[in-house]
Amino acid sequence: MIDINLVLLPLFGFLIGILVSMFGGGGGGLYVPVLILIFGVTPQVAVATSLASVLPTSVVSSISHFKEGNVDIHTGLILGIGGIVGTLIGAMIANLIPPVLLQKILGIFTLIMLVPMFRSLLQRQQKMKEQNGEKQEKSTLTGPKRAIASLFGVASGLLAGVFGISGTPPIIAGLYSLDLPALMVVGTSVFVLIFNSLAGIGVFIY
Repeated sequence: MIDINLVLLPLFGFLIGILVSMFGGGGGGLYVPVLILIFGVTPQVAVATSLASVLPTSVVSSISHFKEGNVDIHTGLILGIGGIVGTLIGAMIANLIPPVLLQKILGIFTLIMLVPMFRSLLQRQQKMKEQNGEKQEKSTLTGPKRAIASLFGVASGLLAGVFGISGTPPIIAGLYSLDLPALMVVGTSVFVLIFNSLAGIGVFIY
């Protein structure tokens, strides 16, 4: 008899992957509740699994966006380094929280994040329409802007490490604050998530 999970897991991964490719992000905000509520995975395992699941979707999406010229490598590296620091700290915090308490925190956090996530999605779609056909220009970060960008990366990493989500909202906010075009924001954001994912996987495996 075929285990139904062997059918459902790839199906959910496929659907989440499509959303990630279209709208940016890594899908962690969807992986965690699905793993806990549908598959009965413990919170810590769900967080670690989510971060591992984010990696392939982020890599594939980043390659696709890079080919289209929608990835600002320089800016992405700065946010990515900040993301590594934040993810390492966040993952250690998650390991210190009792599973029952972490599950409650994850549930509350997911509900709180639903509104800004959908609002961010709508804003990105609107900006894409407004900037359709405009030339995609890469940003030049000065000292202060580099510091600000790295802080957005740290905030993203903290969300990824503690809650197992991709940490997209702070990245999106940071990239828009640097005046990047909408398509480049999407492409660069998934590139940054690769760093969050790798750092989180390393901590939880250790």
